[in-house]
Amino acid sequence: MLICLDFDGVLVDSFDELMSMMVDVQAELGRGRVPVADDFRSIEHLTFEAVARRIGLEGDDVSRFGRGMLARQSVASLPRLFPGVVDALATLARCHVLVVVTANHARIVRAMLPPAGIDALIRAVYGSEKGESKAQRIAAACRRHGFAPGDAVMVGDAVSDIRAGREAGVACAAVTWGYQPRERLLTAAPDAWLDSPADLASLPDTLARVATGALAGASAATRPA
Repeated sequence: MLICLDFDGVLVDSFDELMSMMVDVQAELGRGRVPVADDFRSIEHLTFEAVARRIGLEGDDVSRFGRGMLARQSVASLPRLFPGVVDALATLARCHVLVVVTANHARIVRAMLPPAGIDALIRAVYGSEKGESKAQRIAAACRRHGFAPGDAVMVGDAVSDIRAGREAGVACAAVTWGYQPRERLLTAAPDAWLDSPADLASLPDTLARVATGALAGASAATRPA
């Protein structure tokens, strides 16, 4: 199976660090309002540009905000991996192909993998620098690694991750330890729920049970009317 993982909010606990950066960038621009935690937790598409528009930035200031965030991330300290992530990824990597599909730039994420000790577990990083949608990047990962969409899954912590997976035709799993709360993720009706990083290790088995109907009741209960 090809397992596509979002980075921030799924593998690394970077929320507080990113919030601090966003406050600094907005202060430097001197326009819009100060970002708050709910801006990241409730927006439809979890990107820096989307946050910029939510806090009232317009025109060139939106791209300036995004560039300012990327510049800070390039020199930022390594975000903390969520407890249990390394062991779960090591278990998955024995039988499955793991890639990162992120709204961040690939070079920034790739630079974080070796010091985090997970570079040997991640086959590739698909970032946003080429302007492709996340769904297009998921599809590209399937093609590059030789997987049909039916043999792939997108693991994310935001509604936009789940919808991107749906658009790419892959299964979708939502984590509840990331940026967006369960009640927000419910609106995207993921195929599976992961309540702790350790649950990542059993994701293929969880999806298999969903596919055979063993979890059909639980899965259906998450879908909006």
